[in-house]
Amino acid sequence: MIAPDPSYPIHRGAPLIAGAEVVTYRAHEDVPPGEAVAEALQKARARGTPAKLVIANYPQNPTGRAASHGELADLVGVVAKSGAFLLHDLAYADFDFSNRYAPSIFNCGLPAAEVARFGVEAFSMSKSYNMPGWRIAFLAGNQRLIGALAHLKSYMDYGTFAPLQYAAAWALANGDKFVDDIRELYQERAVSLSSGLRAAGWDVKEPQGTMFLWARLPPEWQHLTSLEAGVRLLEQAKVAVSPGSGFGPGGEGYVRFALVEERERILQACERIGKELRAQ
Repeated sequence: MIAPDPSYPIHRGAPLIAGAEVVTYRAHEDVPPGEAVAEALQKARARGTPAKLVIANYPQNPTGRAASHGELADLVGVVAKSGAFLLHDLAYADFDFSNRYAPSIFNCGLPAAEVARFGVEAFSMSKSYNMPGWRIAFLAGNQRLIGALAHLKSYMDYGTFAPLQYAAAWALANGDKFVDDIRELYQERAVSLSSGLRAAGWDVKEPQGTMFLWARLPPEWQHLTSLEAGVRLLEQAKVAVSPGSGFGPGGEGYVRFALVEERERILQACERIGKELRAQ
């Protein structure tokens, strides 16, 4: 089993709970996705346990990294040659800030029918249509994997509440304008937060997508763990962040900001963080 590091916790946690052995690949922006996955697949083969499944997630939570069509095609090609299945989590399909639609494994440049032979892609209504908590999502691609999920779900519940299904169907058919507005909102917040943090003395990059900003700890705090830095921000600056270590070993030394506040609150938070940094 191959999973990104850092990653949305369930991408690594679910296989571990299921009893799988997990080999991770580096998911930071300075590493080409295909190259990173190839290294992890080779590591799994060297252990004598070839991988059965690769999980990818672009645009990625927590790093905010987006993949180009070419980068995603390289990753898909590497998985195809390995003989493993591929699960691509496209929850942030509409939150690629350089493209209206983030690349899909089915439009990355490889034949869609060939990709469906071993790949599935997941999409959630929670982000694009602002429907968190309703638990509406769907898979597209390999029939065997989708069938296995349908079988598993039949043991978990009797189906999704019908009004939620109708609302999701309406959103998919009529909600493009809402999606555009939500995407623009998060992009504006990303710009405000990244510029505000830089003005405060914290050198960060704007995320390429998602609703998060991933930041390496500033030099003044690099003697701290990400958890210690998060506690310090909470107690001294009254700003809440997620410690990077919560997203896997590769997240140590980073924190994740969520773009959930309005611009005024974002700038207020940056001002407080600047005061705390200058207090060193």
